[in-house]
Amino acid sequence: MGIGENFENLSKDVQEFVKRSIESYRLQLVESMSLLFGDMVCGFVVFMLLFIALLFFLVALVFVLAPFIGLPASLFAAFFFLVSLALLVYAMRVPLFVNGMVKRFMAMFYRRVEEDEDV
Repeated sequence: MGIGENFENLSKDVQEFVKRSIESYRLQLVESMSLLFGDMVCGFVVFMLLFIALLFFLVALVFVLAPFIGLPASLFAAFFFLVSLALLVYAMRVPLFVNGMVKRFMAMFYRRVEEDEDV
């Protein structure tokens, strides 16, 4: 075995290693993107269900308050409740949404790095 054969074998091994590394990173990217897309779809469905439940609650509130304070006043009360809830969610958006999403993304994307280092 000469130096040329050793260099060819080493060159083939390096090429194979690079191909497998690229394939591994592609699979990790596909897994991370599928988890991200799944979380986004699940979050959207939960948001829509909560929004529908809120609308049903507001309609029920209008029907309950209408006999006591009148229809226009009960509609105003429902609108006031909706606006105050929207302002509360807007004021709490960073602790509620941003911090949670950052933690979720960190766990999702950096979980693989820790697992790869253990191997």
